[in-house]
Parts: sequence; structure tokens; C-alpha cells
Amino acid sequence: LNFSESGVKEALQKNIMLIGNVLSFYLMYKNEDSGSKIPNSKNILDKWILAKLNQLNSEITDRMKECDLVKATRPIGEFINELSTWYLRRSRERFKSKDLEGINTLGYVLLEFSKLIAPFIPFTAEDIYKKIGGAKESVHLEDWPKANKKLIDEKLIDQMYLARQIVEKGLAARAAAGIKIRQPLASYTTNLTKKLDKEISDIINDEL
Repeated sequence: LNFSESGVKEALQKNIMLIGNVLSFYLMYKNEDSGSKIPNSKNILDKWILAKLNQLNSEITDRMKECDLVKATRPIGEFINELSTWYLRRSRERFKSKDLEGINTLGYVLLEFSKLIAPFIPFTAEDIYKKIGGAKESVHLEDWPKANKKLIDEKLIDQMYLARQIVEKGLAARAAAGIKIRQPLASYTTNLTKKLDKEISDIINDEL
């Protein structure tokens, strides 16, 4: 199979439109310094998305060196989904309250992400890069970004993954029991045996 209309439509809806929505939201709150330097935020969600960005960078780079384009592009869709449906959704109120650490983090992530997707979706990459305010005339004149291995916090990535699994199952249980999403739960029980950090547990509590 060389080409599929339905495959293109699915990719457009799942990826291009989703990242476009993230970009639009960011542009509403950006400031002059957004995206210009590596952020040093203490917020757990900012640390997590930076860890995921650098993990993505590492994965794409390794697969490209092997000339494996299928495996190189596969993690991109997953990253877009996590950026939109988890990071941005959990950070909306911070952005609306003009939280500069969050805004700068998202700007930096989008700028670096545009460089990573440039070989695969060049026009989308160029659009993001120009709107963010990239330093060069084109994203395609940028050097390939190097992954910062120090920012790839495996423990944080693992814990946030578990948190999302717990929330997903909790929301499914809510739906099955007919409990409205805005109605707080008195308690919830999970069979998770790993101890989660308080900041991660707070996110789960807030979600459920």
C-alpha cells in the first residue's frame, strides 16, 4: 500500500489539527521571551513534557541513523497527543493566569518540536517555526537538535504514565456507574503497588 486517502485524513485529524490547536492556544499567551531558551521550571508537568521532548528527540535520531523512517515517525503522533490531551489540558489554568514558566516551556517545546518534524511534515514544521519566532529564515536551515539526556527523567515518565492509566480507568468506572465528571468522588481505590510522588498523586486526585 503506497497511499491511503483514509490514512491521510486520520493523520490530519489526529496530528496536524491537534498540534495546530496547541499552537493557537500558545500564541494567545506568548511573550517576547517565549521559546528562546531552555526553561528551568519547577512545575512537574513542565519537567515531564521536557523529558518527553528529549526522549522523542533521542528516539527519532536513533531511528534516522538506522534509516528506519517508519519507527522514526511513529512516536511523533503519540507525543502530539500527550502534549495536547494531557500537558496542555492540565496546564490551561496556569497559562490563563499568565504563568511565565508554563508559557515559556510550551514555546520552547513547540520550537524544538518543529525542528524534529521538519524532515517528515515540512510545511507544518515551517508554519510552527515561523509563528513561534524561530531565529533563522527557515526551520530547514536549523541544525538538527541534540537530545539533552539529563532532562530525560525516566522515573517521572514512568510515574506520569501510571497516573494517566489510573485516571483513564477511573473515568471509565465513573462512566459505567453514571457518576458525572464534575461530581467529586469520596474516595477511589487502585491496585497499584508502586508508590507515587505526591505531585503525581495530586494530579490523579484532581483529575478524579
